[in-house]
Amino acid sequence: MTADARLSWSAQVPHPVSDRATEKLGVRLLEEHPGGALVVAGAHRRAGRGGAADVAHREDSAFHTVVVELHKRGVPGVQLHGFDSDDERPYDAVVSTGAAQSAPAEVAAMADRMDADGMRVCRGWSARCPLEGKENVQGRSAQRRHATFVHLELAPGARDDGRDAEETADALGGLLTAWTEK
Repeated sequence: MTADARLSWSAQVPHPVSDRATEKLGVRLLEEHPGGALVVAGAHRRAGRGGAADVAHREDSAFHTVVVELHKRGVPGVQLHGFDSDDERPYDAVVSTGAAQSAPAEVAAMADRMDADGMRVCRGWSARCPLEGKENVQGRSAQRRHATFVHLELAPGARDDGRDAEETADALGGLLTAWTEK
């Protein structure tokens, strides 16, 4: 891709290493689906004091500045997060649109595909889900700018290695293809 090529999508990784394997998934998406950009935070989410490096909740970061510029250009994005599995979170994936309360058809189709592949999916636009990302500052920016933003929380098995991780990558690939064809 050249510097002046049209961007069709972005994958955002706000917590590399901390949300294990989200950076690996982001790179995979970029390698397998032309036309996108990968935005990765530069520090562990717990670096610094008082959440200084938690870029999903800070507007004063280079990460946020880049994502907002993509919003201004109308580039849809998926932000990749991870959570630890436990009894409180009986899901493999929590799909939401951050601060927005609806989902574009292609996002709903991605969630449906994950569900059809046997993953347990909570959809933030139609259910109360944990970790919906409603306080995510990039999601709020997208809502203000009417940009498409997907907040995707993934259990370890859905983002690392194995069948669920493959299903996640395939479902995301379908979403990125839909965005590229728009």
